[in-house]
Amino acid sequence: MFAVGLDGINMNTGARYFDILIDQYVSVNQTKSKRSILVGPCESEMWKSLGAGYLEVFNRLKMHDWLCPLPGQLVEFQGKFSSKFFKYIKISIATCSGVVSGMPCYTPTEIQNYIASNEQFSFNFYFINTLINPYSIEPVSYFLDDSNHFTFALDTGIACNFYLQSYQITTDWSLLPV
Repeated sequence: MFAVGLDGINMNTGARYFDILIDQYVSVNQTKSKRSILVGPCESEMWKSLGAGYLEVFNRLKMHDWLCPLPGQLVEFQGKFSSKFFKYIKISIATCSGVVSGMPCYTPTEIQNYIASNEQFSFNFYFINTLINPYSIEPVSYFLDDSNHFTFALDTGIACNFYLQSYQITTDWSLLPV
């Protein structure tokens, strides 16, 4: 589960200034394929299923203003740029260019005035991350990783790639204290 949002901008009600595009890239032996990740309004039910603590965070951060992947989609992360198998997502932000989920864009003049008056913007990418601690009764736990906060200016056309890697740990359980 992940959520992406622009600071101070509700992505789910009224007209929009920006579009957020999220693509999943899969590279096998440097041959890339791409598919769009469909996003919609983050809903508390999506996060509630992860535990009561996540619902409190959802409400505190006002994530109902943010975008989350629509249910039923699988988003995979694997490897790094030099790996045989490399799976990552790319998040791009552009000025609004059409109706999405019934939400229109502001007029081009309103968008340009908003951009000119703000010049720099920021967005956050929150996701559920894994913490492995073999010294704990519960050696695998999860937390909301909120370390991805980015600033950008639309005239530079910045897009950010997120590279996360998972590890498979094989053990005979003798390393664990339980």
